Amino acid sequence: MDSENSKFPRGVEVVVGPYILNEQNEVMFCKSPKWPNQWVICGGHVEVGESLADALKREVKEELGIDIDVFDIVNVGEMIVYPPEFKRNAHFIFIDMLARPKNNDFHFNSEISDYAWFTVDDALNRDDIKESYKKALNKIKNILQK
Repeated sequence: MDSENSKFPRGVEVVVGPYILNEQNEVMFCKSPKWPNQWVICGGHVEVGESLADALKREVKEELGIDIDVFDIVNVGEMIVYPPEFKRNAHFIFIDMLARPKNNDFHFNSEISDYAWFTVDDALNRDDIKESYKKALNKIKNILQK
C-alpha cells in the first residue's frame, strides 16, 4: 500500500465535469494545456463538504466564466493516468453531469485555451476525443432522442 501512496501522493481524487449543451443540443469541448492534443470537458476537484452540483458550478465559473444549470449525472468512472498523458500520476474518480449555460459570456482562465461545439454524432466520430467521453456521449444521445 505504501508504494501506491508514493506513486499517487494525492490519493484518489474526486472530480466533476459538465457536458454543456447549447440550444442546438451541441456539446461543448475544450482544449486544455493539461490534456494536450485532445478535446476534453472542463471541470475539476470536489472540495470537502461541497456538493457535486456546487463543485461543478464553481469549476465552470472558474474555467469558463459562465453560470450553468446542472441536470442529471450522465457518467461515473475512473481514470488512472501517468505522464505524458497527464502532467503527473493521478487516480481520478469522475462524475460527469449534463448542464446548460445560463449565458454565453465566456471568460476563460489559464486552464482553457479554446473551445468548440460538436454535435453528439460528430464528437463520437472524432479520434481526438477519448473513449471515456464517448460512453457519456452515447447516453446523452439517448436522452436527446426521447
